Amino acid sequence: VKSATYHTRPVQKSGEKSGVGKHHGVVVHTEEGHDYLIHQPGPDSLTTVTEAKNMSQKWTKSHDIPVSGQKTVQEVFKAAGGRTTNAVINYYSAGTCIGAAKNAEAKLSEDKKK
Repeated sequence: VKSATYHTRPVQKSGEKSGVGKHHGVVVHTEEGHDYLIHQPGPDSLTTVTEAKNMSQKWTKSHDIPVSGQKTVQEVFKAAGGRTTNAVINYYSAGTCIGAAKNAEAKLSEDKKK
């Protein structure tokens, strides 16, 4: 991972904007020129990584994330995710979409020397 950005979008339920809150995710940019979105879609899904080109136009960049040392997409994804393959437990153990994004951000900023 050479760089990363924090993104948000309006929360949606049943295809409509709920008007309350935002959904959070992190986009990582690789040395090879690939961009991936890491996020926790909701209580019915596991934390996921997908190509950023599939992101809707509703996502907006919040801020750049400093990347300390060498990190892989897999390392950041694992840090963001919950602790189980049960979707509901994964959602809460990841700390919802906000926690998953913050976990990814913390991993990216983490100094491996510590």
